[in-house]
Amino acid sequence: QKLEIDTFSGYKIYPSKGKLFVRGDGKIFRFSTSKTESLTHQRKNPRKIAWTVVYRRMHKKGITEEVAKKRAR
Repeated sequence: QKLEIDTFSGYKIYPSKGKLFVRGDGKIFRFSTSKTESLTHQRKNPRKIAWTVVYRRMHKKGITEEVAKKRAR
């Protein structure tokens, strides 16, 4: 009954949703959608795909408000 994280996108996966893929070397991948599964199998880099959590963290998207609030104090 624990939330999992999509290996590719970084999105939440709710219990009994998504897919689990185990590679030959034993590494476990969890996918919320077939889109993230497909992009992983195409060996795409999530850092270059704009809607992923990793990309947004790397390019400092969506954190401007928090920074402004901290400086205002």
